Amino acid sequence: MKVKHSKVSIVLLVIIICMTLVQADKKSSNASKSTQKSETTQTDVTSLPTQEPAPAVVSEPVVVKKGYAHEMPEGDPVQFHEVWGYVMEDREYQFNNSMPITDLCYFSADVNTYGELNYIPDPKKFKGYKGRIHLVVTCTGRALTHMVLDPNFGCRKQVINKI
Repeated sequence: MKVKHSKVSIVLLVIIICMTLVQADKKSSNASKSTQKSETTQTDVTSLPTQEPAPAVVSEPVVVKKGYAHEMPEGDPVQFHEVWGYVMEDREYQFNNSMPITDLCYFSADVNTYGELNYIPDPKKFKGYKGRIHLVVTCTGRALTHMVLDPNFGCRKQVINKI
């Protein structure tokens, strides 16, 4: 399904680029025609080709939701001992302390190509949250992840100390 959406996105992008190029070509041809008109005093307007304007790109308005409105499911309630949720950095405004989350995974701290933790998001952004906050650490590849997790390389201890 993701492949279909990306193909549609690529096709739409190509269409928009083509339309932009057509419009730019029209503007440059109109500019050259206007300079030709100023150089010659007599121009037969009926001999000029007529061009229809390119169709306008119709874009739907972007709706930005300020937060997540959760609906209660139907049926008998089920009791869980733990409910884990996750929040991406810069999306903290979508989290609400009233959500029944026991553990919050905060994405993400970043490990650079040298195996060093170079960025840690601020968990203090979740004021009033009484559950556990887990910092998620991301690496850009398997080799880097192996280098950071294996105690023989020394990166692991540095990352743990920085956290």
